[in-house]
Amino acid sequence: MSGLWKNWMRVWCWATLAFGGVLAAAAVPAHEGPTLGFYDLVTWPIDGAPATFDPIARFTCGVLGAVMIGWALTIFALLPVADARAWRSFTGAMMIGYVIDSTVSVTAGAPGNAVSNTVFLALFLIPVLASGVLSARGAQMRAASKRPLDRATGASLGGGDRTGMDRDRDDQPDHADKKADHVQGRDRVLVGFQISGRLVAGDAFG
Repeated sequence: MSGLWKNWMRVWCWATLAFGGVLAAAAVPAHEGPTLGFYDLVTWPIDGAPATFDPIARFTCGVLGAVMIGWALTIFALLPVADARAWRSFTGAMMIGYVIDSTVSVTAGAPGNAVSNTVFLALFLIPVLASGVLSARGAQMRAASKRPLDRATGASLGGGDRTGMDRDRDDQPDHADKKADHVQGRDRVLVGFQISGRLVAGDAFG
């Protein structure tokens, strides 16, 4: 995922992390105000209830907040990954969670939470579907576009298409060429690891 959609998802992650922090803070009575307001909003009518949380409700809010923070951090980790299977797995989990959460919300008299769930899921699905990360081909193309090219050989650091020179070496192999290929391959792996480390480290703040 890159460009506009990566930035969109990054904002989504920060918003999810922040809301998770608000929920987790409700475990402390002095910080339950914002979460009380949210509960009042999603449990119609808006009448100022509940006025406070009991200990079980505070515990539940704390756990829910931790789960949302975990979602955000997981997506941050997935942003530089061009693995369609990983994205499909997480997206499937989100869809299952949405169905269960929204069904429970409606049956428990909190239809407003089902509405907020729908908005939350839609803002997640828009960049996921538009960026093509769920498609193996789309993910591979985006990964290839992010790999710096080796100017000397014209091949990508990740081991992309080989040049005519590489094929000629295979046709007429000798010890010196094999040794040179080994050194080049080792250098590409080392540089690739360095670049990948920088991408992961800077992804949440880039």
